[in-house]
Amino acid sequence: LAAAYDEKIKTIEDENTMHSAQLDREIVHLKAKIAHLEHEKQRIEDKSTKLLAEHYRVNELLISKIDRLEEENKRIEEEKKADLEQRDGKIMQLEKDLSRLEHENKRINFFKDCMIMMLMLLCFAALCLSWS
Repeated sequence: LAAAYDEKIKTIEDENTMHSAQLDREIVHLKAKIAHLEHEKQRIEDKSTKLLAEHYRVNELLISKIDRLEEENKRIEEEKKADLEQRDGKIMQLEKDLSRLEHENKRINFFKDCMIMMLMLLCFAALCLSWS
């Protein structure tokens, strides 16, 4: 009976040793898998950090570009406003000049009409003198 128990104990110990070896292999495999996943996690974190840095860099470039465009737009608007003011000033001056020229033209036309009347009177006077 003791030999049977010894045999049974030996069998159980062999099975335990076999299971222990199997568990040790699984532990080693799981540790390797954990190490691989941690490496992947680190790689993803590094890539994420790199992408985030690139995002911030591009964002800063875009903000800078927007600021330059806003300044350029403001400058163009100011130039446009100055050009419009200058054009309005020229238009007002041209309107004054036109008014002055129209007045001058009326005066010249009146003078011309007076000269024609005088010429007609002279012709009439000459005709009257030639009959008498």
